[in-house]
Amino acid sequence: MNENSFNEAYILKYNIGDFVPEENAFYHLCKREECDTRFVGRKNRAYCSSVCKSRVNNDKQFERQLVVSKQMSQLKKNQLILERLHQENPTKVQTKFLFQRGFDSEGVRRVVKLPDFGGTWFGFGNYAIQNQDDDTT
Repeated sequence: MNENSFNEAYILKYNIGDFVPEENAFYHLCKREECDTRFVGRKNRAYCSSVCKSRVNNDKQFERQLVVSKQMSQLKKNQLILERLHQENPTKVQTKFLFQRGFDSEGVRRVVKLPDFGGTWFGFGNYAIQNQDDDTT
């Protein structure tokens, strides 16, 4: 039986997820969105081929790298903003002033407890900020 008649025969006879006794396997639809190949295989098999599996994994990795790249870009921007402010020697800055310059306080940061300076500080590279009650940083 050629591959087309193989697929047509199973399409007419079985539903996705059914056990196919002739093949001693299960009937599947490839889980890769761009692929609509039907195939038989183990019950937990998700992709029709190693190519589809690799493409899905590569797409996931690309998305993860994109997120990390955006976060690193924002961290560098935050560091640059704080570096420029530090050169101007301010001790307190309005929070809205930071945001106007493109600062993102929810980005990549580390929480630092500095007993000598009191309270919780948020580290952005070589610089740290502390939120004050009067809407300054």
